[in-house]
Amino acid sequence: MSSLSPDLIIFDFDGVLCASETFTVDAIRDGLRGFAELVGVPVEQPSDAVLLNTLGYSSHDSYPPLLPAAVRDRWREMHRLTLDAMVRRVREMGRWGCLYPEIPALLDDLRADGRRLALASNCSTRYWEVHREVHELDRWFSQQWHLQSSGISHKGQMVERILAADPPQRGAVLVGDRASDAAAARNNGLPLIASAYGFGSPEEWPDAAQVVADRAELRRALGL
Repeated sequence: MSSLSPDLIIFDFDGVLCASETFTVDAIRDGLRGFAELVGVPVEQPSDAVLLNTLGYSSHDSYPPLLPAAVRDRWREMHRLTLDAMVRRVREMGRWGCLYPEIPALLDDLRADGRRLALASNCSTRYWEVHREVHELDRWFSQQWHLQSSGISHKGQMVERILAADPPQRGAVLVGDRASDAAAARNNGLPLIASAYGFGSPEEWPDAAQVVADRAELRRALGL
């Protein structure tokens, strides 16, 4: 595997740094149960595969289809209940508890090598804030953007702002696992390292510069 050695690395979060499957499926199920009680309408519990497929997408795209058509316009209430459950579970798991085990050392080593790190995630402010606090993300990342950041409507804008605020000297790369990551990289002229251990599929990143099967391959792809 060839390696890249950019001085600016932009990471997606879920499915790249965070093993979101360890808490999100149960949290979404909690949210669906709570929503059913709230609205007084039966809500089907989808399969784990269906729930895992929501990861990496915006809540606006992923949550309404989980609800009966008659109450689909109230998806924000289900989202709030799901976020309550996610926040609780992330706090219970504790510091670095839902990060992939190899990630803290990888990020430490990248920073020690002089790399600048940024984050771009299709998540909400509340989801981001609990991870930022529990995992002490400020120690690694100088820029952190999410879908509810001011003036942001898609990931390509996050990447554009990261590049404008911190122009790379030796190039930049985006690491992600979804089609939105591939589009953000393409539209900003960056190579994509696709995380095959995440939640996306090869059809979502056909033009990836590299595909990594695990965090060891990611480390090598980034020149460590």
